[in-house]
Amino acid sequence: MFTRTIFLFIPAPGADSRLAGESFLQFNREVLSLLRRREVVIVLLLFLSPCSTFALTNLLGGLGADFHASARAVSLAGGAGTFVPGLLGCSLFPVIARRLRLRSFYFANGIIGCLFTLSLVILPHVTFNFALAVFGQFLFQAVSFAIQIGIIFEAIGPDNPLAATTFAFLAAATNVPMTYLTFIGGRTYSAAGIRGMLLTDAAVGILACTVAAIVLAKFDSKAVPAREDSLVFFQRQDEESHRHYKIERTIIRVRIAEHRKQFRSASYVGWIQKVEATPARRLSARVSTAAFVRET
Repeated sequence: MFTRTIFLFIPAPGADSRLAGESFLQFNREVLSLLRRREVVIVLLLFLSPCSTFALTNLLGGLGADFHASARAVSLAGGAGTFVPGLLGCSLFPVIARRLRLRSFYFANGIIGCLFTLSLVILPHVTFNFALAVFGQFLFQAVSFAIQIGIIFEAIGPDNPLAATTFAFLAAATNVPMTYLTFIGGRTYSAAGIRGMLLTDAAVGILACTVAAIVLAKFDSKAVPAREDSLVFFQRQDEESHRHYKIERTIIRVRIAEHRKQFRSASYVGWIQKVEATPARRLSARVSTAAFVRET
């Protein structure tokens, strides 16, 4: 409650005179404009997939009995077991993000977290392992949330007039896989128990991260040659222009050598005027002036 007092010191914009219908029309136009950006669509599809979701955090609180944990242990794990890993995960994010691309970090966090979930299948169901499961799931989820925010900011980019809409739209998309994975986890628990639920969650997460990583890697590999082809095109244009320049400069030097006697008696200004009389040679005359002075 005390932290909410900060809102008293945050300046608020004035009242909006538009009707609610007008606001929603503008919002719909902004969302449609977002979907025209390739970066936003890629991030949207990534966040809608079950990659690095860790929806088990919504179910573990009710599974204490499966681990033979008392109500006191469940409450303690649900308190300290969520606050401490959340703080630790957010602290680890900037350290690793400096050394790894955010998308790669996102997939690696999802796969490693799912391997941790898979290890819970073979571990004995005791109170300590329940606390370990809560701690681990919230740790990987905290890292995942931090990476998602970073990916959103990358998609927004600098000086984006729709930054707030993009942020809200993509952040809301992360709730979709959390919802359907929670539903799948509950149905799996009813059908196959705690081990079946853990196994299904881990398998779905690893498969989703692997497929998404492969698809995005192929997509990026197709985009890079296109950019390289454009760079090669401009490089070839520069090389072609430089080659024509060298040929033209050689022609001027040959003509200077042939007519050295004629131009030797002429003044420097007279030579420039005579060469520039031909429009096609004006640029070449300027380029070869230094060569003429050096040779004569």
